Amino acid sequence: MVDQESSFHEAIKFLSDIVISLSKEQSLGHLLYYLEIIKSRVGRQALGKHLYKIRTETNAKEIKTDTRKGIVVYPSIHYVLSRVRARTTKSVKNSGQSYDQKKYVIEESDKKDLGLLLSAESINDNASIAIIGANGTHKLALALNFGMGRVDNKAKLMLLNFGGTGQMDFKGVAWTEFHTDLRNIEKIGQEDTQGEIKYWHTGYELSSVPDISQKIFITSFKIGQLTPEECFDAVEYMLLHAEDEGKPFHSVLLNNTAEICTGFPYLKNEPLFIPTLLDLFYVHKVVSISIGVENDKSSATNEMNFALQANADYRIVLNHYPSVERISADIVESAIYRSEPYYEQQFVSILIDNVTGKHYMRHPKWLWVQEFSDPLKGKILHCDMEPKIMASVG
Repeated sequence: MVDQESSFHEAIKFLSDIVISLSKEQSLGHLLYYLEIIKSRVGRQALGKHLYKIRTETNAKEIKTDTRKGIVVYPSIHYVLSRVRARTTKSVKNSGQSYDQKKYVIEESDKKDLGLLLSAESINDNASIAIIGANGTHKLALALNFGMGRVDNKAKLMLLNFGGTGQMDFKGVAWTEFHTDLRNIEKIGQEDTQGEIKYWHTGYELSSVPDISQKIFITSFKIGQLTPEECFDAVEYMLLHAEDEGKPFHSVLLNNTAEICTGFPYLKNEPLFIPTLLDLFYVHKVVSISIGVENDKSSATNEMNFALQANADYRIVLNHYPSVERISADIVESAIYRSEPYYEQQFVSILIDNVTGKHYMRHPKWLWVQEFSDPLKGKILHCDMEPKIMASVG
């Protein structure tokens, strides 16, 4: 009986033009549904197992950013890579443009500050920057200054926040002296999504300065069972929607990547997640800036940082100097021997590796934040060749 049933199924497969296999998997306490195109005489099939969901009309209305209903398919990682590259190559070929036509240019004024980090006068529009450092090393401030530092002063930044609330006080960010206007960026709205799509948007804009349209869109992914396929689908939708409106994103910032290891089990277990996400930004010609938290006690975080650096064109490493232990010992010894301590505070060193194959002087530079006693003046981020004692000024 089993042989007859098996033979019947094989005969049906042989005679059919299209064969689709449906399956379900129980993983990490979550049930996932997949479809796979086994055979297709009609056209070229998308190979791989694709996540799918059945969405009712009521569900579709709840999700404002995605109105698809019925069977909603989230393509596999491998298909995402091949499809995006094929679409981008075709569009570039038809438009006569090249990948190197547009540049992320460093202005003359920037060379006095953060521009010291980069030896070239410009970097490719689809370059990837990885910023790795311990807590308290100004990673987010540095990343925001890079992300908003466009030559045309009309930057549009997508900030992908893994975890968190999506709220940000830009007045408290240490901007460089050339970006002090950005502390006046204000919230322009928030859009919450309901149902199975696990993210929401928060928009910020600098609208007080004429002729300048600098925007930051924060997309916050909720901690939980978010799959790589859902994440790619949401990110690519935002990129394509902005391009269709004629207002593409210039740069994207991956924030809280360490949370991927603690709050997103499906993303953590997919080794191709970070490389595929960065490749998605590459083909859409946006500068990607990724923040990684250094933590020697977490092997998962170290693997995440390794993936970020392996795919980066510019690797920026931030460190505290000296260590807390050394400062503590110096203070204790100075108290015992009644002498002045040699170290009283930590400095933040910064090293950058340009993945170019060219010889360059690998010299640490130093970040420090100038704080004012008047809170309305905010903070200013500086980069110097020598460490500087940080103090509050009027």
